[in-house]
Order: sequence, then C-alpha cells, then structure tokens
Amino acid sequence: MEIQRRQSVKNPAGYLVACRDGILLRDVELATVLKTDEWLSDADVNMFMHCAALQAPLLQIRVLECFAMRRLIEGKRLNARVLKNIQDVDLILGPILESGHWTLLVMYPKERRSVYIDPFGCSNTALERFKQISRRMMRPHFTSGVDRWGIQTLQHTRQRDGSSCGVLVCKFAQNIIESKPLEVPNIMAARKEIVTMLLDYTDLTMLDEYCTYCCCMEDDGEGVIEWFQCQDQIVLEKKGVIL
Repeated sequence: MEIQRRQSVKNPAGYLVACRDGILLRDVELATVLKTDEWLSDADVNMFMHCAALQAPLLQIRVLECFAMRRLIEGKRLNARVLKNIQDVDLILGPILESGHWTLLVMYPKERRSVYIDPFGCSNTALERFKQISRRMMRPHFTSGVDRWGIQTLQHTRQRDGSSCGVLVCKFAQNIIESKPLEVPNIMAARKEIVTMLLDYTDLTMLDEYCTYCCCMEDDGEGVIEWFQCQDQIVLEKKGVIL
C-alpha cells in the first residue's frame, strides 16, 4: 500500500484512510497489517467482517463485533439493535478475541446450527462451550428448536506461527460467505488482500466527515455534526494500493 501525504506537520499517529460502520483506521494501522509478525487489531478484524458481508448482497448477514462477542461469552446482555430480528438472518459472523488469540463463531439461525473455528484447531470441549453460548443467545428469539442447535468445525488451514490468527479468521469468514474451502496458502498474500478490501469498501461519505489528521468531527451545538478542519491543514491523497 502506498499513501502519499502533503502536510505542514508530521503526525506520528498516522492519518485516517479507511472507515466503515463507525470503525476508523489510520494508515499506520493498515501498514501494520502488512507486517509478517504483527497481530491484527480488533478494529482491523471488525471492519473486515463488515466489508466481507458487503460482498454477499443477497445474503442477510449480521456482524457481532468482538466487543459484542465478549459480552455474549460473559453472559451479558447485548444491544437490542444488534439482536433485532436476528432469527431471520442467514448467518452471523462473530470474531472472538480471547487471551490475544482470534477465533471465529458463525451462526446459522435458520438452520439452528453454528460453526466454530480456531486457527490452531479446536477441541470437543470448545465446541460444546460455543454450542451452549449459541443456544443461550438464540433461545429468546425462537419458540422451539433451540435445544437441537448443533455445532461443528470445518477443515481449514492451520496456524503455524504466533501472529496470523487474525488474518486466518478474516479469510475464513470471507471464504465461508463465498462457500469456498477454508484454505489460506499464503499468509502475506492474505494480509495484502485484507488491506485491499478495507480500502476498497471504505465508506467515502463517512470518511469525508472526519479530519484525516486528527480523526475528529465538530458539533455546532445544534446536534449537527460538521467536518472538523484541524489547523495543520492536512491534505491526504491515496495513490492506490501496490501489491
């Protein structure tokens, strides 16, 4: 990825280049995705899930971001907006971050089943745990059939290092949506594909509402959010992605 900047003052925190569904990413964060030994952040993974869902407009896909999944695992209530009509969606993507490791829970409400994938491989204990979590979440939304809710894992590329779990979870989610085998033969190529998608599916209307330098918006006091122009007068030009 190449991003050229013209600015009066350097910003070590980086510049806003991608956003979707309220998630903001700076150029330094995207550059980190391209490093072989770096973990993907929660913002990287959450935004990718939303982007992947956009690739299947004929499917009703709900994304439960990792913060919501944490609450679900802890037995806490989720936002009503997140759960609205959740029994009617085709699939639910739930990225999970526990102890610095990414896994993925995919739920199919109409089929009363879940798929759980751990890049290192999962045990029967883990499958039983997430089956019960799936049932607990869905029980208020169905009059019957929840006790028959099943779970399985799928054959997939195994994680062979200490940093690629987020990359694999992102690509597994994308491949599940596209009904493809969960094969990721080249981790660096996958990292580049993730960055490309994050840029390609950026909400440009939303991006224009933020200052690229400080990532802030200004409230005029009347409940109207306006673009905030920081005094450094930053101009950022995205010159495309070089892979």
